[in-house]
Amino acid sequence: EFMEVLTSDIKLAAASSIFVLIYMFLHLRSLFLSIVGLFVMVLSVPLAYVVFAAITGITSMNVASFLSLFLIVGLGCDSAFVYSDFWHQSANIKAGEAERLIWTLQHAGKSTFASTFTTSISFLANLASVLRALREFGLFMGLCVLFVWILLTLIFLPFCAVSDRRRCSFGRFVRAFLMANMGLKRLLFRSDGEVTRPESGLETERTVDQAPVPEMQDPKVACWEVTSLYKYWARSCGRVVIRMMTCFIRFHRVLFLMWVICALTALIWAVAEVRTDAKLLNLFPPEHNQNRGNQVNEMFVDMAEAVPVGFKPPKLEHAVCQENAFKDSDSRDCVLFWCDTSAGKNPPTAPAAKGSCQCFRQTFMQDSCSGSPKALILQRYAWSRHMTEQDLGSLSAVFLQAANGSSLTINVQPIAPIVVQDWELGDVNVQSLTEVKMEVAKINRGSQLCGWTDLCFCELAICRPPAPWTPVPPLVFGAHPSQGSRRLVSTGPRVKLGDRVSVQVVFGLKIIGSRPMFGDFDPEGAWEFAENHQPQEPWAQRNMFAFCVDTARSELQVVEAQCWIENFRDYMKAMNEPFPVLPHRFHAMVSKFAVNALIGFTPPAEFLWFENGKLKASVINFWADVSKKTSAPAALAYSKTWDSHLAQYNAQASRFANNVWHSSSLWVVAEAQRELLTSTVLTLGLTIALAFIAMIIFTRSLVLSFFVVVATSGVISGLAFFMVVIMRWPVGPVEVISLIFFIGYAVTYSLHVAHRYSSPDAIPDQPEEVEPLNGEAVRRRRTEFALRSIGGATLGSAITTGGAACFLMAAQLTLFGKLGGVVLVVTLLSVLTALVPLPAALLWLGPVRPRTACKLRFQKPR
Repeated sequence: EFMEVLTSDIKLAAASSIFVLIYMFLHLRSLFLSIVGLFVMVLSVPLAYVVFAAITGITSMNVASFLSLFLIVGLGCDSAFVYSDFWHQSANIKAGEAERLIWTLQHAGKSTFASTFTTSISFLANLASVLRALREFGLFMGLCVLFVWILLTLIFLPFCAVSDRRRCSFGRFVRAFLMANMGLKRLLFRSDGEVTRPESGLETERTVDQAPVPEMQDPKVACWEVTSLYKYWARSCGRVVIRMMTCFIRFHRVLFLMWVICALTALIWAVAEVRTDAKLLNLFPPEHNQNRGNQVNEMFVDMAEAVPVGFKPPKLEHAVCQENAFKDSDSRDCVLFWCDTSAGKNPPTAPAAKGSCQCFRQTFMQDSCSGSPKALILQRYAWSRHMTEQDLGSLSAVFLQAANGSSLTINVQPIAPIVVQDWELGDVNVQSLTEVKMEVAKINRGSQLCGWTDLCFCELAICRPPAPWTPVPPLVFGAHPSQGSRRLVSTGPRVKLGDRVSVQVVFGLKIIGSRPMFGDFDPEGAWEFAENHQPQEPWAQRNMFAFCVDTARSELQVVEAQCWIENFRDYMKAMNEPFPVLPHRFHAMVSKFAVNALIGFTPPAEFLWFENGKLKASVINFWADVSKKTSAPAALAYSKTWDSHLAQYNAQASRFANNVWHSSSLWVVAEAQRELLTSTVLTLGLTIALAFIAMIIFTRSLVLSFFVVVATSGVISGLAFFMVVIMRWPVGPVEVISLIFFIGYAVTYSLHVAHRYSSPDAIPDQPEEVEPLNGEAVRRRRTEFALRSIGGATLGSAITTGGAACFLMAAQLTLFGKLGGVVLVVTLLSVLTALVPLPAALLWLGPVRPRTACKLRFQKPR
C-alpha cells in the first residue's frame, strides 16, 4: 500500500515537471532548450546517487530522497534562467560565439556557482547533525546541487549557442562545448571579474545600459524558437521588477526597517512557542486507513495492562470472601467480597447519607501495645467512586483526632469489588472496595491502643457486621479540623500501567562500538561480553539479588519488576536447593531454570544471554510510576537519578557483578529532543557562517555579505514563524530539514542580487570630463542594474519552484505535503526579501565601491 501511494505521488512529480517545462518554454523562448535543461536537471539525481553510494556504501534510499526530484528542479531552473538571460545579454556586448560563451561564463557562471556553492554548503552542513537521516539526505542533496550546476554549465550553456543557429547540428554543439570549457578555465583561474576585450580590436566593449535592445528574430529562422509574443512575455518579468522597485524607492528606509521589525518579531514569537518532538513523522494523512486502524487499536486495552507482569491464569473456582474478615492475604487471594444488607436478626440500618460513610469498628487493646509509638488502623471503604486526595485529607484529620496522634502515614490500594445484596428483596449492587492502611504516631505512648479495623459503607446500603463490631458516628468528608502536625503520603501508583516507563538494567555487556556516520547500525558488532562478569560466583548472585530488593525500596518509584534472579532464587528454594548456588553447579541449574520456569508469561531465556552453555549476561526490567509522556527535562532529571543509583551500586558491588548500566526508551526520546534543538542551532550557525564566508569570496564585500546574511536570517525567521506559530508544528526531524535545508533556497535569490550589485558592469567607466556620481546615485545605479539583469531570472526561478511545490502539497504522503508547503512559503519569502527589503537596504546603506575594499587594504604604497 505504501508503494502504491508513493507511485501516485511520483506521478505528481511528473506533473510538476510538465509545469516546469511549460514555464521554461515561455521563459527560455525555446522548446529545445527547455527539454535539454529539464533533462539535465533530472540527470543530476542518478549521478549524485552513484557518487553517494560510492562514498557511503548505501545502495538503498529512504522516502525523503524522492524529494530531490522536486527540489532539484527549482534549484536547476534558477541556474538555467541565469545562464539563458546572460547569454541573451551577451549579444549586446560581445560578437562571436566564443567571446559570448566566455563572457557568459565569467558573469553568469560566477553568479550561479556562488549560489550553488552556498546552497550545497547548507545541505552539507547537516553532516554535523545527530540524526543519521539528516546526514544522509544532506550529503545526497549537496551532491545533487553540485552536479546540476556542472551539467548545466557543460551541457545546457553550449546548447544555448546551438539554439541560436539556423540549423542545429552535432558539430555546432561540439564546437560550442569546447568554447564553454575554455570559458570555464578562465572562470576558475581569473577572479578579477573584468570584461575580457576581444583580441581583434574590431569590437568596442559596451555595457548592458549602453547597448541598444536587439530586435527580435524571425521565429522561422531560429531553431525551435517560439514566437516573439512569448519573447515579450518572458522579458516582462524584469520590467515588473523595475517598476516595483521604482514604486518603493521613495520609502526604502521605512520598508527596510519594517522588514527588520517583522523578522525580529517572528523570530522571538517562534522561539517562545517552540515545542520539540523527536518522533518520526506519520507518512499518511489523518483520514487514511492506516491511521484509522491505529485509532481502532487504541480503543483496546494495552497488553501490558491486560496481562501485567507476573500474571498467572485465574483459578476455575474461588471462595467468596467475607467483608469483615480482614485477612492479610485478602488483597492477593480474594477476587470478590459479598455481604447481605437484609435486616435478619439485627435492627434495620438506614443507608449512609450523601457525602458521608457509615462505619463499624473493632478496636484492639492489649497490654503489649503499651509503650508502642504507633497505632495501626486498617479500613475498607465500599463506595461507588474512587477516593480522592480531599477524602484522604478528611480521613487523616478525623483519625488523628480519634487516636490523639501527631503524624499520619496512609497507604491506599484498591482491592477486589464487593457485592452488596439484599437477599430478601433481591437487590444487587457491585461497588468498588478500597483498603486503607494508616499508621498513627501516638502522643501518649502509655496507651494500650494497638489500633482498630473499620468497615465503612459510603452513600449506599449498609451491611451491618455482627458483634464485636460497633457502629461509630458517620464520617463526613470535606471537613479538616485543625490538629497538630500531620504527614499524608499516598503510596499507590498514579500512572496507568500501560503508560509507565520501562527501565532495563544490564549486567555483563560492554558497549564497544558507535553508530556509523552513514548507513544502518549493526547491533551485533556494538557490544561484547564483559570478562569480569562472573554470575556463578556467590557474591555476584548476592549482589544482583540485593540490587533488585534495594531498587524496589529506593526513591526511583519502581512499582513492578521482572527480576530473574528473584525468580531463580524461588526456583532453587522450591527444589530445596541453597541460594546462592555454588559455582560448579550454577550454569547447569540456571540453564534448567531458563527452560522450565516462567517469569509471568515470559520465559527466563528472554532475559539471559548464554554462550557455550554458560550464562554470560542478563537484563532486569523495572517499571516505574513515571509516565512515558514526561517532559524532556523531567525525564533527563529522572535518568540522572538512575545514574546515581547505579553508580552507588557499582561502587559497592563485587568485581564479579559491577559495571552495570541502564537504558530506557524515555531516555532516548528525551535526549533526542535535547540534541535535536542543540544540533539545529549548531547546524544553522555553521551553515550561515560558511555561507557568509562564501559570499565574501564571491562578492568581495563584507557589507554585501552581511546584508545577504541578514536577508537569509529574516527568511528563516519567517519560516520558523510559519511552522511553529501558524501551523503549530512541533520541531521534529522534518522541521529541522525545513529550517536547515532551505537556507540554500533562502540565500540564492539574495545572493544573485548582491552579486550583480557588485558587478563592475553596474558602473561603467566614465570619461574624465564627466562629473563623477555621488554615493546615492551610485547605489541607485547599482541597484537598478542588479534588478534589471537578474530580476527576471529570479522571478522565473521562484515561479517554477513555487509551482513544483504546489504539486508537492497535493501528495498523499504527509512528508511530501508538509515539505511542499514549506518550499512554497520559503520561496515566497525569499523572492520578496530579495526584491523588496534587500534593494531597499542597498539603496540606503549599500557600498559604493564593493569590490575595491580588499584591493585598497592590501595595496602597496608607492
